[in-house]
Amino acid sequence: MLLVGLVVYFNMRDSAQVATSPSIFATKNDGFGARIDPPVAALKTAERFVAAAVLRKDLETAWALSSPSVRGTYTKEKWLTGSIPVVPYPGKEFAEARYRVSRAFERQIVLYVLMTPTKGAEVSPQTFVIKLEPAAGAKGRWLVSYWAPAGGSPPIPATP
Repeated sequence: MLLVGLVVYFNMRDSAQVATSPSIFATKNDGFGARIDPPVAALKTAERFVAAAVLRKDLETAWALSSPSVRGTYTKEKWLTGSIPVVPYPGKEFAEARYRVSRAFERQIVLYVLMTPTKGAEVSPQTFVIKLEPAAGAKGRWLVSYWAPAGGSPPIPATP
């Protein structure tokens, strides 16, 4: 009888765990819509944001491409001073950016951005994550809602 009780207990415990445990293979997308191929407009927004905000070439455009989650509590006036809440990459040592799609849904696109320095630069290549979301009420327009280093640290000088 004890053996039967143990078998029933372990079978019930295992089935309960399966029913309540979230799956790491779940296809749920947290309400971001269907999977899509990233629209050209979204990819162009990412490229323009890197040039405007990350390399600090055009703060006015950087403001226009940033969602409120990137702008935070900054006013446009404060933003235009150049002290912005966007992790920079040294423009003088920048060679190119390469983009790779992490995931793309109707209401959110996440890309990895590899920033590479010029030959002989004193900074290392750095990978960033950029998140784009469609602008409210503007069909086909995308805004940057997140920008941060993928590995957790900003560019640091390379060792000689």
